[in-house]
Amino acid sequence: MEVDFKKGRAFKALVRRLCFIAFGVSAMADSMNLLNLYNIGFGVFIGLFFGGLFRITLKLFLAALNGSLRAEKGKGVISYAVDNGMLFLTPFAVMILIAKFYLNWSMTMPFISAGIMAAGTAAAIEVGR
Repeated sequence: MEVDFKKGRAFKALVRRLCFIAFGVSAMADSMNLLNLYNIGFGVFIGLFFGGLFRITLKLFLAALNGSLRAEKGKGVISYAVDNGMLFLTPFAVMILIAKFYLNWSMTMPFISAGIMAAGTAAAIEVGR
């Protein structure tokens, strides 16, 4: 069965970017002034920057460890696996937004680390499939 690696890339990229924006905004949000535009803008930048850095690092790591699979299936298999794995960030992004902006929790960083670990694990499982 042949998998189309191009299918749904735009939607996955949008979801991934929104998740990393949520992580960045919640990490930079001030508990006393949640709607500070400077913190929100800087959080968007930080979230997208480190999210892109994480994605590139994960792709390089999986490509280095699965060279034979990449040679057999092509270059798109690693990107496809990482893009599918990044979809597992969505529940953690929703939880961190609820915790920070609705419940006013200040210690929301465990959501980010758990989301990163879940995305990495899901990408590795996708490579194994």
